[in-house]
Amino acid sequence: MKPTEALPRAAPLPTQDGKGGWQKIFGLPLALTVLFLALVILMIKMEVLLTHYGKDADLDSSLSARLGLTRNNQQWVSRQIVQSIAAQPGVGHSFSVSRDGKEQDILIGLHTPTRLYVIRSHRDGTAAGEALVTDAKTGQTVPLGAAEAQACLNEEFGFWAHIADQLMAAAPKS
Repeated sequence: MKPTEALPRAAPLPTQDGKGGWQKIFGLPLALTVLFLALVILMIKMEVLLTHYGKDADLDSSLSARLGLTRNNQQWVSRQIVQSIAAQPGVGHSFSVSRDGKEQDILIGLHTPTRLYVIRSHRDGTAAGEALVTDAKTGQTVPLGAAEAQACLNEEFGFWAHIADQLMAAAPKS
């Protein structure tokens, strides 16, 4: 027996279905399936990173209530990882999950010298409910439009996807 004969045969790649479209995998077009799987892999990596690098943090009760995470006068208890890069001084990125497991959504934060963006996201990468932006000078917090929130969220997931592998390589092995 040749070594290549012992390997399981891989399924053929999806091909065009004859109607000008691509076959579906998991009921989704191929491109969406790839994005979905990439997001699932990112979420798994982020759980590992939160274990190694995360810190317990509580979100202010007024913000957590506006985001629909808690009722009034209750802080949202979370585990978060915060990261910045030298190429963007004054900019910080945060990724938070519920510490008590009551909430499955995640919270993405982006802190710039002039604004703080806080966006609640489902684990499938879509913005959930309120997204808020706070002006650093005035302290005024206003809702962020749905399209702008999703665009910011997409950029932040891109940031975390880019940096997650670097952090995973440096994470202690258990």
